[in-house]
Amino acid sequence: MVTKGVPASTGIVMQEVLCPLPDSSKLFSNAVGSRVSEVIKEKVQQRSIQLSWQEPQQPNGVITEYEIKYYEKNQKDRIYSTVRSKSTYATVNNLKPSTAYVFQIRAFTEAGYGTFGPRLEITTKEEASGMVY
Repeated sequence: MVTKGVPASTGIVMQEVLCPLPDSSKLFSNAVGSRVSEVIKEKVQQRSIQLSWQEPQQPNGVITEYEIKYYEKNQKDRIYSTVRSKSTYATVNNLKPSTAYVFQIRAFTEAGYGTFGPRLEITTKEEASGMVY
């Protein structure tokens, strides 16, 4: 910051404060990165699902973790659960057999969380019957 004054001989006291402009390359550094676009179901079990995904094309910084949000598709009040992962894959456990779930993933950087990617619907496998034929 630079301060300029008007000479005292004018009888006017006035100051002008000059502030340097921010570096234009940093103006958008807090913008959220692009979203996770492709989620792949790797393995579906009765009570767990393994997912993998590609890193966002424009992550806006170093991705420190991913958040996987999921809920039962036919649930009236859509109570969400979340799982966090430091890599581009995760296993979601403690699911119900024969149940449709909706999954969405977003990345986290120093700029904050990105937006959730597209919804992926996956139904867990049926629970094995205890009956022997």
